[in-house]
Amino acid sequence: ANLTDFEATILTVIFTDKLIHFLIDEMAICTPTRLSLIINIFIFVLQFKNDQYSNRVIMYLSLLDENDTLNILLNLIAHTIYTFNKKNVEKIGCKKNIISSITNMIGSSILNLQNENIKICFNMTSILILFYELLYLNRNFIFRIHCEIPEDATFFHNDVPKRSSLLSIFIEYLSITMQYIRADENILIVNLCLEIISVMLSDNYLIEVLHNVNFVFDVNLYIKGVKSRNVSVVRKETVPIIFCLIDIICNFFVSNLSRLVPYELLIKCTQILQNCLIYMKKNDIRLIFEWNILWKSCFIMLAYFVKNENCFVSNEALILIENISNILTTFLQYGDHFLYHVDDYLTFYVNILKCPSLIEQLLQIFHKKSCLIKNSKNIYIYNSMDNLRIINQYFLPVIAAYKSSNKVSNVSDEIISDIVHENFENLHLRCLSLKTFENKYNDKLIEILINRIGTKVRHHLTDICQD
Repeated sequence: ANLTDFEATILTVIFTDKLIHFLIDEMAICTPTRLSLIINIFIFVLQFKNDQYSNRVIMYLSLLDENDTLNILLNLIAHTIYTFNKKNVEKIGCKKNIISSITNMIGSSILNLQNENIKICFNMTSILILFYELLYLNRNFIFRIHCEIPEDATFFHNDVPKRSSLLSIFIEYLSITMQYIRADENILIVNLCLEIISVMLSDNYLIEVLHNVNFVFDVNLYIKGVKSRNVSVVRKETVPIIFCLIDIICNFFVSNLSRLVPYELLIKCTQILQNCLIYMKKNDIRLIFEWNILWKSCFIMLAYFVKNENCFVSNEALILIENISNILTTFLQYGDHFLYHVDDYLTFYVNILKCPSLIEQLLQIFHKKSCLIKNSKNIYIYNSMDNLRIINQYFLPVIAAYKSSNKVSNVSDEIISDIVHENFENLHLRCLSLKTFENKYNDKLIEILINRIGTKVRHHLTDICQD
């Protein structure tokens, strides 16, 4: 309080610089307990807010452009996440009961400062917060996260995975954490990971990197079967990172509907998908991808809401249904902007024509609960679903006429696709505007995580003092 503004600025810069270099020294020694405290102190200082003075540590971090320091921070985050991923690969390989082993490992290591066996991945929350802050504050850091990690990178000790970057390692980590969200702490971590993805998509440079076919990395995705609880490893090569992200989200939709998954996570996932589609549409990016995975997951989610009518009471559920309808409407109106081939567009219509009863049931629920159709949001959802019904009303009689004329009871997807192609010109749908989304800094989530870390740090410091 007695310092001038200039003196406080100089003191803060010196303190932050020393803290970072002290962090670097501790990483060389690799003592998990001391390293944990230093990282947490750094995170606490970042979160300090004062009405009179701005946070000068944030200012320092925003202007940081030293290559060595930025590389140290990037390698620290990459190695921590990579170590966590590697431990999970070993768990999957040697354990039969996958869910119990991974859940126990996450519960004992992610937010546990006393776990000395897992050297650096004991404190994932602080590392993820540091990653989130750097993405939000420092442009120089953003330009590095997709760069391939060199073989002699700090902390890796010649154990660098081939064709990998911080971005690809983080996507692999995301595929692990999104499979096991039973505990509240895991839900918070998944929430933070989705916030990190949202920051990437809100940056013009990073979203271009995510969609760029020239940035090739090897990514191991941990995918859970729809009817099976076993986790399988799917290796993705020579594809844009964005496809890995879409695969993870679609698998998350399908494998977690029957559980008590917070709507907040599902809403964020749908918003991420919308941002990707909007970017592809605006820039006419046509990528070869099996979009059928996304369409099926959307219809599976709609079927879940039809079976559980009580969900319509929740405002968050309505937001989720609105986002799903936005995704489907985007393909209806703007699919020709980013679908690679006309056959993809026809396949989308085939998926719609396969579930006419689902769309009718969903619209009947809206009619039954007439109180829902009062505000503009619910009217928008109704109109979006009505577009799907219009498609069914237009094409199903044509398909029925084909069956009667050819005396067949069933028709293949190829025949349906041909019917759609021949009768597409006279179809008219409602025109709905394509939305854009802005990502804002989520200080509420960070505050919750910081409070949890603070509680554990205080207990840890008490044990150290007693020793």
